[in-house]
Amino acid sequence: MDGKGRVTLVVHDGLTPLLAALREADPRGVIVVAPSALSGGPNVSVPECVVNDAGGVEYHEGGEFPAWTGADGAGGPLGECAAASAAAQAGAAVVVVGPENVGEP
Repeated sequence: MDGKGRVTLVVHDGLTPLLAALREADPRGVIVVAPSALSGGPNVSVPECVVNDAGGVEYHEGGEFPAWTGADGAGGPLGECAAASAAAQAGAAVVVVGPENVGEP
């Protein structure tokens, strides 16, 4: 990776842990690795539920998340991506790539 800055890898299961990581890191941008690249997506409604993680921590999951547009300006399909919507809600620029495109500029 060329340039200055830092990269933080966040592997998450659910949006609540992702939102917590976004609040802590306060990134300018987020790359979401999804099954395929997307150029934007609609708002997302995630059903409310209570999650019990393996460590005995219980937290609430769900809510409404906004539509988003990819920060890279790349054309391509639109599609639902809850992680991208959550990152957009947190105020970060979002790019959604497929696994095969993670290392591309």
